[in-house]
Amino acid sequence: MSAGSVFRSLLLLRGCWLLVEWIVHLFRWSRRLPPHEPLFGFIVSAALLTVLVGLWFFRPWARWGFILVLAPAFAYGATRPYDSFIHPETLFVVVLSGAIIAMSFLPPVRDMFAKQRPNQAMQRTPTRRSPQLSND
Repeated sequence: MSAGSVFRSLLLLRGCWLLVEWIVHLFRWSRRLPPHEPLFGFIVSAALLTVLVGLWFFRPWARWGFILVLAPAFAYGATRPYDSFIHPETLFVVVLSGAIIAMSFLPPVRDMFAKQRPNQAMQRTPTRRSPQLSND
């Protein structure tokens, strides 16, 4: 199994986990919640999904986008009141996200991001001329 396929497997797993989170939160949102909470969750999930798609296609901007999307969550987790019990699903997501970040910045997956070339301008193709008939 190549490093690229392992990386994409981790991305697929993270995307499926995002879907599970959406389903679980969908049932929570049916109760009375502040009106901004579902909207904020949708915006963050849409941003994370966009970044995951960018990582799948090895776009260089997606590596930094993944870190920027997850930075507020990690900052909140580090500054919240101490809790002696860490939920297993939280630990799973942290380890999975850490593996994605590490693989995206370490070779050989890092090199796959470097191989992406920007779109090039169309080059002019040579024109064909029909053979000219001589008047001999």
